[in-house]
Amino acid sequence: MLLNKSLSHTPLRSSVRTSAAQPVSCHSLPSRRSVGLQLGLLGLAGLGLTPSRPASAEEALVPYVPTKDKTPALRSGVIKQDGRYSFEIPATAKEQRITNLMSGNFCLPNCAEPWYLAGAFSNRLEADFVEPNVGQIQLLAIPILKLTNIKDPKIRDVGSPENLLQRVGSYMTGAYFDEDSVVAVNTKTKADGIEYYEYELNQIDAQTGPHTIAQVTSKGEVLYMLLGIANEKQWNKGQDTMHKVMDSFKA
Repeated sequence: MLLNKSLSHTPLRSSVRTSAAQPVSCHSLPSRRSVGLQLGLLGLAGLGLTPSRPASAEEALVPYVPTKDKTPALRSGVIKQDGRYSFEIPATAKEQRITNLMSGNFCLPNCAEPWYLAGAFSNRLEADFVEPNVGQIQLLAIPILKLTNIKDPKIRDVGSPENLLQRVGSYMTGAYFDEDSVVAVNTKTKADGIEYYEYELNQIDAQTGPHTIAQVTSKGEVLYMLLGIANEKQWNKGQDTMHKVMDSFKA
């Protein structure tokens, strides 16, 4: 009883020493944005996921649509104004100068020979961009009068994917075409309703590459060939970006 009485009258003291209250700066408080970000990261971790890596400068893509007087083919009417092509390029890509020999400006619109090799380029080079970490992106727009006599042909009228590759493969590599260099051949019909042939080559002795991917289709009287060209270092780093460029192509 005495013990209980002494305990009941003994004031409780905290064993933790408290310090004097200090003013709290608003700068020391976490912002709503940072709190939300931390909670989001915790949520991803709980699901076993990791946050996505922000795109680097060369991975960010921007649209390229030529103006109506951008190229000789557009100015001469070989490519119709209502059917201008478009595709996306890395934001850091630099546009390259295209000479008259490369573009075919010396004979448009009625060139007798639709294929002419000048170094690694055809004389129907429409666009040419270079991104050091990704590679080179080129668009060829070629009259198809010597590939087929059909007016306004679809790509299937020009040939099957394998047959067409035999005929134009050397223009993808800038050298002879080695059948053993073929990595993949596919077809794809995009939202525009046009069928595209897709190719991937890996030819060590190619003047362009050795890695080359391409999308080929026809529209009107023109065969379009979008090329992505990369060396080993560029391919290892930028192949995903190059494939996205191909997928963005609309003839």
